[in-house]
Amino acid sequence: MAFNAPPVSPTQGLLILSLRFESAGSASVLRCTLDILLAFALEAAAFGQTPGAAQAMGAALVVATVGFEGYRRKKQEEEEEEEQEEKRQLLR
Repeated sequence: MAFNAPPVSPTQGLLILSLRFESAGSASVLRCTLDILLAFALEAAAFGQTPGAAQAMGAALVVATVGFEGYRRKKQEEEEEEEQEEKRQLLR
């Protein structure tokens, strides 16, 4: 008997792929951020409404926070790589 898995949407497939490389918490935060940006675009395109100043500031705050977290994480990974390289140099 063969097991036939249901088809996976491209979005779900990319989410599954991203979880192989990043933690679930980071992936879910990024996904929520993209959902916010998509909601802004959909609101403007489909409904002809422009977001208010408070909505725009809130979205900007979320995007800035996610960007800062990504930057912080990248710097942390670089520092850890440098420490590992220093340890390798000492062992030689």
